[in-house]
Amino acid sequence: MRLQQISNPLENQKQKEFADFLLKIGDGTYTINPGTEDIITLPSNMTINNGTLIDMINFVYPNLEENCGNANYMVNKAILIPKNINVDIISDIIMEKIPGEFVIYPSADSINSSEDNITEQPQLYSPEFLRSLKIPELPPGSHIGKRVFIPRITLTALESKLPFTLKRHQFPVRVAFSMTINKSQGQTLSRVGVYLPEPVFAHGQLYVAFSRVTIYQHIKVLIDNSKNYKTKNIVYPEIFASINRIHI
Repeated sequence: MRLQQISNPLENQKQKEFADFLLKIGDGTYTINPGTEDIITLPSNMTINNGTLIDMINFVYPNLEENCGNANYMVNKAILIPKNINVDIISDIIMEKIPGEFVIYPSADSINSSEDNITEQPQLYSPEFLRSLKIPELPPGSHIGKRVFIPRITLTALESKLPFTLKRHQFPVRVAFSMTINKSQGQTLSRVGVYLPEPVFAHGQLYVAFSRVTIYQHIKVLIDNSKNYKTKNIVYPEIFASINRIHI
């Protein structure tokens, strides 16, 4: 948790209430809805009621078209989602809102033909097929405010379910208007949207998503097909008990 202190007494009280809410979400003591194992009702002021994904994008990136050239505006904002499947969809929607010419620089993909288990001819795998493969092995990093030279480099996916090793020659960057909740761990963000087309699926994910912001007004949650602000908060108390035993 990384909340700021607010000088306005009324707003600071709301900030403290948000901090208490986060602690209860994190340790699993936030009120569970009767008859359920892990369903909670979120505060209405945290949610986008009857909204759409576009409403969430406009909350996280207000006046995007006018500010997209401002580096300070673009950083420290993100839409967080449980699974990687929706990351590219959201980023593509936001990219369409940015004015200017859209240019695609395709990667140069190939197969490591020196492997013993490659029996087929590498030519059988078309460039279009290799380019369509999504291998989430790019390392994160931060060079905010710096001008850097970024060459195309060759990345190799050593661990995948593919019957071959994929070599991808590309720029080592990725659009990050949206990211998974797990990827956001450890980051401090100025503005956050939490998009839940489906509930979180792992221990502590909801706490990780909600605790990225420093001010309570700077986070909104969008739950698909829901008007009652309900979602899962998965917390396993035995994990905390195990940690406490280790520290005793």
